[in-house]
Amino acid sequence: MKLKIISLFTFLFAFTTYACSCSYGTVSSRLNGFENVFTAKIIQVLEYHDNTSRAKKVKVEVLENFNNQVNTNIIWFSKSLHGCPVPNPEKNSKWLFYIAEAQDGKLSVAACNPSVSFKNDNAPEELQKIRIVKGLMQTQEETLNFNNVLEINSAFFTPDYSRSKRYAFDDDYGLYVLNYQENTATLKSVETLKSLGASLDEKVLNYYNTKFKIQKYGRLKSNLKNADFKLTIVVWKTKA
Repeated sequence: MKLKIISLFTFLFAFTTYACSCSYGTVSSRLNGFENVFTAKIIQVLEYHDNTSRAKKVKVEVLENFNNQVNTNIIWFSKSLHGCPVPNPEKNSKWLFYIAEAQDGKLSVAACNPSVSFKNDNAPEELQKIRIVKGLMQTQEETLNFNNVLEINSAFFTPDYSRSKRYAFDDDYGLYVLNYQENTATLKSVETLKSLGASLDEKVLNYYNTKFKIQKYGRLKSNLKNADFKLTIVVWKTKA
């Protein structure tokens, strides 16, 4: 009996040790973090992983490109590692792909990749947010630093906000810029570049003036020493 208990514990420990946890970040972080962000249609599955129905190599038609110029129409997919998901596209399906810098000319998709199929209910929302953030990166390039961006749903500022609840994107956004005094966490001013209406703007400004603690964000806190540091806040409008 003791041997069985030890074996069971070993199995559970191994499962816990290698269980997969994927974190995909925000829209702006994905646009900054992946060199190749584009939508594509799968023209043909050229190769499968051995003894599986999972795609290893596919041919695509690029539909809309958001970052680098895609110089190949072939995408490679790795095997799943420790249960971490890998996209498995089928012929004629459409995808929003996030792919790191090409290695030896190859576009390769690894495990825990955030690429999403158009069949996913959230895909239209994500694609629209990508278009918005990409547009902001281009039109606000001289004003904003998109390495310093926080994104949040407008529902956060409502009394019944719950992180476990799904809040549907309402195809609009607010844009705010926080200016800090040099070498301090003291907020000097908040600029509203795009309003979501007086009522919500007031709630946003009040939150960042009185409750937000930038010290909790290590990657942002270190930038406070820079005299020109600005923190960009994108507030996605959500449906009531």
